[in-house]
Amino acid sequence: MTTSEQIKTFYKNNKIDIEIIDNIKGLQVTTYKTIIKDLNDKTLNKINKLLPALCLYLKKDKINIRQDNKVGALLFEIPNDKRQFLNFNNLEKVKDTHGGLLVNLGIDTQNKNIIFDLCDAPHLLIAGTTGSGKSVLVNNILTQLFYNYTPNELEAILIDIKKVEFSIYEDIPHLLKQPITTYEETKQTFYNIIDDINARYEILKSNKSRNIKEYNNKSVEHLKYKIIVIDELAELLMIENKSKISKAINGGDRLEDLIVRVAQIGRACGVHLILATQRPSSDVITGLLKANIPSKIALSVSNKINSRVILDENGAENLTGKGDAILSLIGSGELVRFQTPFISDAEQLEHIQQIKNKYINYINNNIGSIDSPLNLYDIFINLFIETLKHPNNKKNINDFIFTLETQDGINYIFNYLKIDNNFNNMIIYKNALKDFKQAYETKEQQEQEKKNILGLHPLAFASAVFIGICEGLGKNKKRR
Repeated sequence: MTTSEQIKTFYKNNKIDIEIIDNIKGLQVTTYKTIIKDLNDKTLNKINKLLPALCLYLKKDKINIRQDNKVGALLFEIPNDKRQFLNFNNLEKVKDTHGGLLVNLGIDTQNKNIIFDLCDAPHLLIAGTTGSGKSVLVNNILTQLFYNYTPNELEAILIDIKKVEFSIYEDIPHLLKQPITTYEETKQTFYNIIDDINARYEILKSNKSRNIKEYNNKSVEHLKYKIIVIDELAELLMIENKSKISKAINGGDRLEDLIVRVAQIGRACGVHLILATQRPSSDVITGLLKANIPSKIALSVSNKINSRVILDENGAENLTGKGDAILSLIGSGELVRFQTPFISDAEQLEHIQQIKNKYINYINNNIGSIDSPLNLYDIFINLFIETLKHPNNKKNINDFIFTLETQDGINYIFNYLKIDNNFNNMIIYKNALKDFKQAYETKEQQEQEKKNILGLHPLAFASAVFIGICEGLGKNKKRR
């Protein structure tokens, strides 16, 4: 007897007339689309109550039932006897050409790719129990973003309290700083992000643009998208709750309030959050947080309560684990079940190395003269390399200083220093560069610089600029 016949027989024995009109076999589950004759609330409640008995009858651990309101059908998602897994290398590659941040999350139960735009999300919450595939999914998203978007287009801040999840991304050129591993630095980083968002809004205002896409379409110098990824939100909040003097030190600002603030104002200027947690309880995923992060992915959870905390409805408790997930998108009442791709540690390291090599090739392939139609970032790289080759060439040095004043040159320096490109740091940077230029252009000082700085080491010229900036930034470590 086929599974379709077993389902019909089971409900017929319980005096429910059910007709199966279609079935689609996916990687993890087969979806049976059914029509219930004389369907009403009483019949629907009876079907749900009979679900444990159906699992026993079909010899399945978990069966999920959901509604398809478009066609008025009930969908029975029944695990396959032999589960298939999706490999990351077999995933369809995507790249947006209209100013978004696209990733392929996996394949749904209809065997279609789930193409997800983080810009439209505009923030994402990922939650599931230990072993459900949460960290693998986060790594899949990051790997695709870093591979598909250059450091000119995307910059990232990774927060990893466990200190092991994001360590493989160290020295990725997209990072503004090395992965953050402490609560104190996390909180200060969110203050800096809020300052950066305010500075971005001033830029949008001066350009009469409403959002980052509109600004980038108008302006020659583009603003970068920025993503902030927290691997374990629950751990951060637990550290904060345990700190009895936290409130007194930080003036009453809670980390959750700062995260919500970024979520509220970050979308238009291209700042997006990805929050992940393995403890999907109401004290971690609060109502305020859910209201400001409308796009969610639920992986396998232990009970219906946790499912409702994430998705506001049941379903995640019936997932089979190992990357089996449900996506709830902003503006869509429909839940989409899909399978996330698997990537091994060795494959992950290989992809990370490919990203680093791609970045090196990107620089080498774009080096040209100052008159070539390259963007300012590439010109900066070119001049920097030429300055190191010929440190006594005054024209190269002057061109290099000029490029340090451009927006892309500034972005590169801040990335090099692993500091936030916020409003306060920008003022310090410009003052330090101005002082350095004045000193360098003085004839006597110029000779001294050639002797004492340029003669020491090829990197010493750039270091002279960096030292001035770092001295100023050192005084600005603590928020006033």
